[in-house]
Amino acid sequence: MTAPDPRPARGPKPAQTLDKIAQTAILIADAEGLEAVSMRRLAGDLGTKATSLYRYVPSKDALLDLMADAALGEAELPQPTGIWRDDLAAIARAHRATFHRHPWLLTISVRSEFGANGLATTEATLTALDALDLVPDHQLTIAATLLTFTRGHALREIAERDAEARSGLSRDQWMLAQTEVSDTVHRSERFARMRQIMDDATLPHDPAFFDTLFDAGLGTLLDGVETRFLHGSKKI
Repeated sequence: MTAPDPRPARGPKPAQTLDKIAQTAILIADAEGLEAVSMRRLAGDLGTKATSLYRYVPSKDALLDLMADAALGEAELPQPTGIWRDDLAAIARAHRATFHRHPWLLTISVRSEFGANGLATTEATLTALDALDLVPDHQLTIAATLLTFTRGHALREIAERDAEARSGLSRDQWMLAQTEVSDTVHRSERFARMRQIMDDATLPHDPAFFDTLFDAGLGTLLDGVETRFLHGSKKI
């Protein structure tokens, strides 16, 4: 989806720009959530009337597209190195950082990622895959899986951050408070595997839990790409 034309067809010199509209809407969404963004609220923050904004952005959906593309434009996409694993990992980390800055991006459709900046991210991903000499359907599968993994991981992290803010308990503090759950797991044979995890796993106690989990998950995903598409049947 392309951005609206920044130049009104008729009338005086534009009083707003699409960039200013997008950045103002992003500030509202970052501070108060996407539900706080409306044409009326946005117009008030811009010092204009809601009806005048429709000369630039024809609908709320178009505004969301504009916001998403502006936010995605902040991602620091890597220069291609020819090392596909490194390039894909760098793209995933750039996306993750963008989702952390703008959590509302996770709540809107990926259709809003088809602006110029969203397409640039997809192009960078496909360029990284050039080294694998894959057919287009395989490239698309890998690109979509990489984005889905990154979005899902960021969603979990942000949910945890919100839970900490609501409860006043850090993740470690919350885990220590779950004595009833721990007792249930250790008493019941239904949870033998969970008991082993509780007793032996070190990852849950890693101070950099989410960073470590993201890196490990990303590595597993890329290992799967290599196994399936470089050494396997290459079937979808």
